[in-house]
Amino acid sequence: MRLHDKVALVIGAGSGIGRAIAVRFAREGARVVAADLVPAAGTRTAQLAREAGGECVFQPVDVTRRDQLRELLQGTEAQFGRLDVLVNSAGREGGAGRGFRIEELPEDLWDEVVAVYLSGVYWACKYAVPVFLHQGGGVILNLGSVAGLRPLANSIIYSTVKGGVVMLSRSLAAAYARENIRVWAICPTAVDTPVLERLFAQSEDPAAARREYEANEAMGRAITTDEVASLAVYLASDERFAYAPEPFVV
Repeated sequence: MRLHDKVALVIGAGSGIGRAIAVRFAREGARVVAADLVPAAGTRTAQLAREAGGECVFQPVDVTRRDQLRELLQGTEAQFGRLDVLVNSAGREGGAGRGFRIEELPEDLWDEVVAVYLSGVYWACKYAVPVFLHQGGGVILNLGSVAGLRPLANSIIYSTVKGGVVMLSRSLAAAYARENIRVWAICPTAVDTPVLERLFAQSEDPAAARREYEANEAMGRAITTDEVASLAVYLASDERFAYAPEPFVV
């Protein structure tokens, strides 16, 4: 129960990393708001969290709409009286153009990916910080990627937006450390999510594509969503560690 009675808002909780974090947070005692664009997916996450013995409600949100993000943050604070943890884990159903050279990418993909993966994170942080300042602190966990720390070939848009998330997190951490607001960018390598499955499914032999992909990973496999969720629990908890205004990298 390391998050006992904390209020956590997980944006992008409908699947993958966001779902794993929402369920683990609820199991650790947090009161969780699972926000997602897809009602069926977000409702399922809330159900799984409750089945795990936690407290979780679903709220719909489109992260490309700053008015909806503002209402979500304000509504969460109004409903629970506070907000302790914000998790930004929203993704895009069509992915972020990984595996393609820049000349192969549709022109409108840039705007769509930036709106979800970077602008959505920025606006959620913007509306969360005043809440944290008012109550004396809080935690922001932004889902970055190793692609935001070093370039990945043929993942130009994805690397660019994730690099933006990393720098946004670093900037916020440096700006608000003295106000007891901790900001982290969790930057995992390949995570075994539905997005990764869809990537493999595009090849003629998905199983062989997975083996080839995972052979290049440090552990010889993709990491699990539960492993990312374990880190998120630690960073969101009150367990103390030496603070530095840098993102935490997995």
